[in-house]
Amino acid sequence: TPLGYIINNTFIQISPFDNEDSAWVKAYKAYDIYNKFNIKEVILVTISTHYEFIIKDISFKAVPFYEWAVGLS
Repeated sequence: TPLGYIINNTFIQISPFDNEDSAWVKAYKAYDIYNKFNIKEVILVTISTHYEFIIKDISFKAVPFYEWAVGLS
C-alpha cells in the first residue's frame, strides 16, 4: 500500500531508493488504490533520480527531494 498524502488529485509519495523499474511495478500494483481516490498524478520524491511514466490515465513523475522541496518541479 502506498504511503503519502493527497493534494488536489495529486498523490505525493516518498520513494527515496526506488529505480524506475521497481517504481513502475509498485505503481501498477497500486493502480486500483490510486483510481479509487481519483488520483490523476503521482509525484515520487526520490533522493536524486528523475523519471516519468504513465499507467492508463495516471502520470507518475519522480523528482529529487531538493527539487520538490523548493518547488522546482
